[in-house]
Amino acid sequence: MCKRTLVVLILASFMTACRSYEQESFPGNKEAGSLPPENPVYQIRAGDTLGFRFTYHPEWNEDMIVRKDGKISLPVVGILNASGMTIEELTAQADKLLGETLKDPDLTINIRALIIDQVYVGGEVNAPGVIDMPSTRFSVLDAILAAGGYLLEADLEYVVLARETPDGERKSWIVNLDSMLTAKTPPQPVYLLPGDVILVPDTPVSQGNRFVDQYLTKMTPGGLTSLAYIFVLRR
Repeated sequence: MCKRTLVVLILASFMTACRSYEQESFPGNKEAGSLPPENPVYQIRAGDTLGFRFTYHPEWNEDMIVRKDGKISLPVVGILNASGMTIEELTAQADKLLGETLKDPDLTINIRALIIDQVYVGGEVNAPGVIDMPSTRFSVLDAILAAGGYLLEADLEYVVLARETPDGERKSWIVNLDSMLTAKTPPQPVYLLPGDVILVPDTPVSQGNRFVDQYLTKMTPGGLTSLAYIFVLRR
């Protein structure tokens, strides 16, 4: 086998490998556990800042951050679980426990600051990095646009969405964003969950060009500067 033919085979193998792996397509928001509720009721989470105001005991007034274990500490009552509860549920629970000691607790709880959900977008986008999620209905396309949009080299047919499930299992799917953007009837957006990772790959052509530029031009006499020239060598 001549050296030129070997170079062509190396490049062909490299480009084929980029799409040779088996990857499951995104099954849908419901199946992937990312279908946002129609009328969501906010549930307190670790990291949220809650304000506690006592009408008759202002010395107990305090803003506190919900701990990583989802708990808070109240005067008289002690440790309470707050994570997963609504403000109304937490207020009712605190009033009940405080009422066992105080005649009239008159406690008001409000949310002072919410923890900001984030996802990560990498690959062929203008500004890769961590992206804030403004709502539960934040899609893959929303995240890519928030990252400055995709580059011309982006392969929108093979966008990767990676996610860690609540039980610690790691999953990833292929999202064909190209078909979603060109469909006559747009399908339901692919919604994200906090901590999701989106990778926008580049096309096989751009991968091949980069491979030629970075490796083959340095390995072959005279330098190979384009894919077109390499394909001519096949003849």
